[in-house]
Amino acid sequence: MATIGIELDKESLVVTKGRDFTWAFDNIDAQGNPTPFPPGDLFFELETGGEHNCVQQVEILGAEDGIYTFSYDGAESEPIDFYNADQSPYDLTVDVRSALENIPAIGAGNVKVSRTGLNPVWHLNVKLTGHSQNEKQRLNVTNLLGWLGQQLGEGRMILSYRANDTDPIRFEADAPTIQAALEELPQLGKGNIVVTKVTGGVGTNFDIEYTGLLAARDVDLITVHAYKQDANDFFGGGLTGNLLTRFDTRTIQNGRRSVLDGRMMDTLTQKVMQFFEMFDNKLPIELEFDIKSNTEFTIICRSLKGYTEVDLVTFDVLFNGGMLKQFFENQTLLAGAVESVAVDQYWNHRYTVEFINKAGNRPHPLLVGNASALTNDITATPVTPEIRTEYIDLGRRATTLWDFDIEGSRATLKVESEEVDTIGNRTPWQLVFLPEGEPRGGFPVTRGNVTVQQ
Repeated sequence: MATIGIELDKESLVVTKGRDFTWAFDNIDAQGNPTPFPPGDLFFELETGGEHNCVQQVEILGAEDGIYTFSYDGAESEPIDFYNADQSPYDLTVDVRSALENIPAIGAGNVKVSRTGLNPVWHLNVKLTGHSQNEKQRLNVTNLLGWLGQQLGEGRMILSYRANDTDPIRFEADAPTIQAALEELPQLGKGNIVVTKVTGGVGTNFDIEYTGLLAARDVDLITVHAYKQDANDFFGGGLTGNLLTRFDTRTIQNGRRSVLDGRMMDTLTQKVMQFFEMFDNKLPIELEFDIKSNTEFTIICRSLKGYTEVDLVTFDVLFNGGMLKQFFENQTLLAGAVESVAVDQYWNHRYTVEFINKAGNRPHPLLVGNASALTNDITATPVTPEIRTEYIDLGRRATTLWDFDIEGSRATLKVESEEVDTIGNRTPWQLVFLPEGEPRGGFPVTRGNVTVQQ
């Protein structure tokens, strides 16, 4: 069969992996002289395949009311009403899609908008009292026979702190003796504890208060046990003393600070996490501290779990500052430390916008959001509403175009190495000239396959 049309000889386009590709040539007339290119575009068309849609993520953050818009390649959409999810659980994807489709460059039916997140955010505005308290522990020594028992036997006890023991201390020892023995332990040291005898109660009681370097800290409990060697001392009264004497230690006041420092932040982080775990199947959250002073700050709690509008009907993570303050008061390390708690709450919205149908299988400009007319009523830690957009997938045509720069009779091309590396070996290509005013098609100049060399 005869050949119909223009049959082009196949040529090889050689690129080097990891290197830029450059090429330049002149337009030559029949006499071999350079002549200006006619108006139009000159480009390599490479059949790379792998076509897919452009997908972008849109986030509307920190808003409670107002309107917003999107711009596509400089063209702005019509205003979109923002609906407060607490007051009106309305599916905003319909409004977003409609506004984008009304941009002429996009058109009806060419975008798909899907909700990917409706996430609550809480601002816990906390004020601490600023009044710290030292840890206090009580040592009790009780002889079961009272004064008579003390006369019948004299035993000794060992006090331990973090697995370090004091020398044996007589059961009848006074407060200075007990304090001196404890100060010999390297983890305590001099000036960091005060032991005082407490009147009243059963037996003999001593309060051990942590001061100095250990002030306002949650510290380990001192433990007490009998000096075991006395158990063999029958005639000296050691055995009798051990049998007749009971002793114990307990914490009567937990040490804590009442200002925001590293330890308090760790404690609050742990307790806030525990608070949210009481709701909605252990609601996962991330925390951020916005600090105004060492007694006033806001804990920003962002839910990592997303919801849908239907979920809001049964949404049960509902609380106020009074409930949270009471929860803190019931925690050992926070009792008396929190003066007040106030709570603000709002919802962040997240969508994906996929360009489909006539707009599918190609890249698109990133949408630009305008949040200037969005508002909220949060004042303790002000939040400026914003719209964030980013690419999830850039989108790709079935063909990749490498455009030449034309100046007079000279055509030049430079392709960066990163783009060169996306072209596979033996990829078919054509060199095409598209005359000015022609939307697509053009004239083939030559063709071939890519050779990729290392």
